[in-house]
Amino acid sequence: DRSPSRGLGDVYKRQPGAQRLLIRALNGSEWYVYDAETGRVDTLLSLRESHAMAAWSPDGQRVALVGKHHDDQDAIIVVSYNGTQLRQYVIQPVDGYEGLGGALQWSADGRTLLFNRQVMTETGSRIYEAIGLNLENGTSDILATNRFSPLEFIWSPDGHWLFMGYAGQAGSHLGRWSLYRADGRLERVLSSEPDRDDSAIQWLPDSQGYVLFSVHLHVGVELRLGRIDGTEQVLARFLDTGPALPTLAISPDGTLIAAGLSERGIVILDRQGQQLALLPGRINMWRP
Repeated sequence: DRSPSRGLGDVYKRQPGAQRLLIRALNGSEWYVYDAETGRVDTLLSLRESHAMAAWSPDGQRVALVGKHHDDQDAIIVVSYNGTQLRQYVIQPVDGYEGLGGALQWSADGRTLLFNRQVMTETGSRIYEAIGLNLENGTSDILATNRFSPLEFIWSPDGHWLFMGYAGQAGSHLGRWSLYRADGRLERVLSSEPDRDDSAIQWLPDSQGYVLFSVHLHVGVELRLGRIDGTEQVLARFLDTGPALPTLAISPDGTLIAAGLSERGIVILDRQGQQLALLPGRINMWRP
């Protein structure tokens, strides 16, 4: 075994469909792959400087990381899980560049990576740019900008659609989400009501529908069932109560919805809005 000489940090990600774990060292610059079946720990990559951003590809064969490899430029680094076939995509800094941050998200087909670039404008305000990086030709495009926080990315199960947006933050801003096509084209803005905080959104398994968890500032919690064609309906309302994070989870078969309510616990609903159960605690996840 090539065991690491320094202590291991947190287990970072599990390889999809396998028993390998991606682990970041305590010093933050080294990454390891642990094989749970054999107990073997192999060094994946040593970076000159590493960010706490990494993600397995959908097929579990590659890992994407953010950091500095050979020089002072921030880069997206893609490498096979066994440390071979390394490719570095240097992110050229722009005026006011402050770094990369937020989520690092693969597209379902493994051809695109999404991440955030942080920039300080001439007026002294900070903005976050959602960048789409084409892993085949190395080109990148700005898909959206936001002045509140890094944007989050939620791909549809079939990889044809993408929710891009951010959750609300008390005393700062409301949650806002939009629907994009896989190529980065904006399809529709979902969040437009000025008194509605869209705290969470999740796809249904068919990739044609979604559930939106909203908090109306003067009413309470509202669950909405929507379709990508633009139709929406109110599934349920819960007056005078707020969310508990995380707020929303869809069962793997798409028939049940769990929503966290701060005062009532976890409510379980079917797709018709019928309440089936009310449980204490907070949502973790559905069993696969």
